[in-house]
Amino acid sequence: MIGSSTKPLTTLMMAKLIDMGRFTWTTPVTQILPRFSLADTDVTSRLEMRHTVSACTGMPRRDVDLLFRFQGIRPEDRLAEIKELLPTTGLGETFQYSSCLVAAGGYAAAHCFAPNSSLADAYDSAMRQFVFEPLNMQQTFVLHHASPDDASPHGFDLEGNPVPIDPVMEEFADAVAPAGRSGPRS
Repeated sequence: MIGSSTKPLTTLMMAKLIDMGRFTWTTPVTQILPRFSLADTDVTSRLEMRHTVSACTGMPRRDVDLLFRFQGIRPEDRLAEIKELLPTTGLGETFQYSSCLVAAGGYAAAHCFAPNSSLADAYDSAMRQFVFEPLNMQQTFVLHHASPDDASPHGFDLEGNPVPIDPVMEEFADAVAPAGRSGPRS
């Protein structure tokens, strides 16, 4: 996993699709994903693609929530959960990190590229075609596919000693891949 460095790669993919005329930075997210919504209908109606990657939406950070329920969760499920988010500031008022909205923007862009695919498959295809292949990143992938050849992830125990972590824990980011997921293949 390379964590949030996926955010600029997602933004690059979005920019490539903008260059192709699939949408613009000012396209409302709901124009691309009509079912997309937040708990605040005003913010939902005003949210543009550029806002999803600018960290100025007023939507709170909810990354820790991703760790508690992730197995079997699809991107479509994460986007449905966003409907519960209420802003804590006004649109454009302050910097507020939101992986959920970056994921929404990345998936919306990918949906423009492959509208008949699942959001995960569309994102994987768009990233491969517009980012990884042009940059010759042949050993890079979006979703975690455990292999016996993978390096074991590690963390620290309560005494500060490094300990292996079950590789399944890395799957927490799969449903928000545009915001924090990709890594080298072994």
